[in-house]
Amino acid sequence: MIIPQISNDPLVTLEGVVSSLRLTTQVSGGGETNATTTHIALFALGETRVELRLLTPPVIFEGDRVRVAGSAGNGVFSALACRNLTTGWLSPAENSGCVAAFMVVFVAISLVVGIAFAVIGGGMLSMATNGVGLRSFIFLPIGLIIPGVAVWGMIWMKRKADRVKSAREMLGGNGRL
Repeated sequence: MIIPQISNDPLVTLEGVVSSLRLTTQVSGGGETNATTTHIALFALGETRVELRLLTPPVIFEGDRVRVAGSAGNGVFSALACRNLTTGWLSPAENSGCVAAFMVVFVAISLVVGIAFAVIGGGMLSMATNGVGLRSFIFLPIGLIIPGVAVWGMIWMKRKADRVKSAREMLGGNGRL
């Protein structure tokens, strides 16, 4: 299992002329309604390779002067926000409001389910001591893991949204769209 990480590196800005621009997309999820398309721009600013991932197509072209904010890692500068100084375009903020609301509902539901699993697991624990069997112990850890994963997901999304907001503010945009 891959656990996504949020970089703790300080955000910095780079400015330069876009060269070697490549635009691509990445589709993740399943079905027609659950798929998410990520638009990826790979380009160079001087000698630095830059990767910009957005939910909307980036408005940058070969030869445009841009300023990006993000952090360097693994030989590539990961841009969280981009301002096209040639056209005035600023990459949009992530719309995390709906996702945050969904996660709050998910955490609430998972807490109810988790407590139910913990109660079932606790009941099974007492039955196991009476000879029902040890396989029923599985319910107790599941009841504790589900809410923990949901809370971890909310914290991860909040940290990511805060970094994108800070990057946009560094480029002279407000944190929101």
